[in-house]
Amino acid sequence: MKALEIRELGHTYHDGTAGLRGVTLSVEKGECMAILGPNGAGKTTLLKHLNALLLPTSGSVIVGGRESNKKNAATIRKKVGFLFQNPDDQVFSPTVLEDVMFGPINMGHSREDAKTMALDCLDSLGIVEVAERHPAHLSYGQKKKVALAGIIVMEPEILVMDEPLAGLDYSGQKGVKELIRKLNHEKGITVIFSTHLTERAAELSEHCAILNSGSLLTSGKTRELLTDPEILKRARLEPPVVTSLLLPLHPEKIPITPEEGAKLLADILRKRTNGTEKKSGRD
Repeated sequence: MKALEIRELGHTYHDGTAGLRGVTLSVEKGECMAILGPNGAGKTTLLKHLNALLLPTSGSVIVGGRESNKKNAATIRKKVGFLFQNPDDQVFSPTVLEDVMFGPINMGHSREDAKTMALDCLDSLGIVEVAERHPAHLSYGQKKKVALAGIIVMEPEILVMDEPLAGLDYSGQKGVKELIRKLNHEKGITVIFSTHLTERAAELSEHCAILNSGSLLTSGKTRELLTDPEILKRARLEPPVVTSLLLPLHPEKIPITPEEGAKLLADILRKRTNGTEKKSGRD
């Protein structure tokens, strides 16, 4: 079942700049898809169409059987949560708790119910201890989680994230990656995120779509696309570092994640060690 469909989507900004050109793409329910491309490829413009922050100049976006337009925008935004790249664009209330309560209250829940929902959500993200703090006093990573909490508390069917790991240190990136996997694998939320780094697509998504200059270059299984040098060259993208390093060692089984690279190296070392031991035994 398709979570959403994009059909010949085009978008032209008020100054005449073409942001998207004839993009056609579908995302299956429960899928985690990366929208991959260099800076200026049109990734953010595409994502903003998925919850009606932008409306098509041409073509269409269908979410849950409803076409994205002014009439359906509110309904679509209930289904599709959107995480901005900069959490300061999304977190604005005097306290973290008030910020996460905002959505449920706006949807008609009582303040008591909204508070319970918000605290439960913050607890699930491991940040309930900052509930009474002002967002300005949080770290960037904490703000990112608060922004996510404000979306997740609304229980969206689809979660759209613009460069969700941007600006985070190692610990922050690890936490957000684990959260993305949890939301997708355990809760079945359809996840669509943008990135300009092939490593991020390799780590988190089974499928990806590659944009270049506002057009869809190709889409398909992440592994197949990230190990195709011609596609990456056309997209102006570098392969994952582990792929570049280990490709010469085993071109038949190309790793795209650090975990796969570590396993490949361990297998190669084990085989070489066994071969050396057998040779030594014959001598």
